[in-house]
Amino acid sequence: SSGGDCVLCGPGEYQDEQGRNTCKTCAKGTSSLVGARNCTSMLYVCPTGKSSSNGLEPCRSCPFDTYQNKAQSTSCIPCGNGLTTLGKGMTQPSDCGGGRQFYHSRE
Repeated sequence: SSGGDCVLCGPGEYQDEQGRNTCKTCAKGTSSLVGARNCTSMLYVCPTGKSSSNGLEPCRSCPFDTYQNKAQSTSCIPCGNGLTTLGKGMTQPSDCGGGRQFYHSRE
């Protein structure tokens, strides 16, 4: 590839200098979206157990039968294999357990 190719920085990275082909890491307590020129306070980033279309607030809790163990996520991860969760907003794969027959009604 040619030396002039642009590269988009990933989440948690940024580049504020034009013409650079490397990314800088956001400082602790901040994050960024893909292609960012700066980092913002983590207060605006979806926490674990939640997601949104761009990984930023407003966020939705992950629905039943899913979890999300990373912040700033755009989707939740299905439990799979017939496993379910006890509630919404689960944050770890270990929150997936049993089958639906082991849990009460989720209304």
